[in-house]
Amino acid sequence: MSAGSVAGPDGFNAYFYQVCCNIVREDVVTVVQDFLSGSPLPISLTTTSIALIWKVKNPSRGSEYRPISLCNTSNKILTKLLNDRLKILQPSIIVPNQNNFVSQRQIGDNIQLSQEILHSLEANKKDWNVALKLDMAKVYDRVDWVFLETVLLILGFLEHWIRLVRNCVQNCWFSVMINGSLSGFFKSSRGLRQVEEGELEVQLLQDTVNAFSMKLWRRFRLSSSLWSQFLSAKYCKRSCAVTTRAHPSCSPIWWRLKSVQGLTEGSIFWALGEGNLCFWHNVWVGDAPLGDLDQESFLSHKRVHYYWSDNGWDVEKLKRIFPAPLIQLVTAVPFDCGSKDQPIWKGHSTGVFLLKSA
Repeated sequence: MSAGSVAGPDGFNAYFYQVCCNIVREDVVTVVQDFLSGSPLPISLTTTSIALIWKVKNPSRGSEYRPISLCNTSNKILTKLLNDRLKILQPSIIVPNQNNFVSQRQIGDNIQLSQEILHSLEANKKDWNVALKLDMAKVYDRVDWVFLETVLLILGFLEHWIRLVRNCVQNCWFSVMINGSLSGFFKSSRGLRQVEEGELEVQLLQDTVNAFSMKLWRRFRLSSSLWSQFLSAKYCKRSCAVTTRAHPSCSPIWWRLKSVQGLTEGSIFWALGEGNLCFWHNVWVGDAPLGDLDQESFLSHKRVHYYWSDNGWDVEKLKRIFPAPLIQLVTAVPFDCGSKDQPIWKGHSTGVFLLKSA
């Protein structure tokens, strides 16, 4: 939990709990144990402030505000316990085209997938096509609690777990923050709270666009989402994504991805696992792709594992394309067939991609 997360009505944010852990530890443990045993949550824990954020300049209607729930940190701790346990099951109970709240999935995937599909429909002039846009406005504000419990039962969750979820959502009291002061005190009858813990930072627009584009390219290369599968089938087919080129009929998203491909791939070093990388075009040995040494190899799409044998590297195959010094360099690279190829981001000491390091 971020130490800088906004505090709820009690005024204590996560930083307070982290710094004063030796003081509040026993009380927090007692609250958690009572909660997990099925005890209802007291109002003092579930009371929530609602901050109204402008959606438009000079708003005049309630729909022009975005309500943000500011929960007590003690309540966040309890819901996070449930969430961490549920994360293990989420990929198996939530269908692939639903991307919210599932690890390794992003809501942007469906947006980009929709744009690619519409681009393909527009490019197909031979047949008639139709697309329907279906939207459920504020769907999380309209979730019926009986429906929520019924779904959990159908999915096979135990009654005790359902009771824990019920205790989290059915005893919430709200006050609206108006001009810095809390007004009203009312209880909700349906809906699920959405908590905001973000921080705002001003950056140069072009740098931000490039950073997010690099993140998108990296996600395309690593993700198995419907969006990345669709792009691969549409533009890459059987060739390596790095060697494909953008042509005039490609979608704007693909053009944008290809514009940052060189910058992104140049900042990634690959640790070999299953060897499913492009042998000539990915950086997995040295500081540059092997294709830079031999321009004739640019058209080759062989994967790294093509040059493996049962006992390691296939030296006979390597002798056909490399001199002895380079063979020694290649065969010195270790690999683990039982794991996936892992990208190491050169822009950060941890090797993990971060937007601010892009």
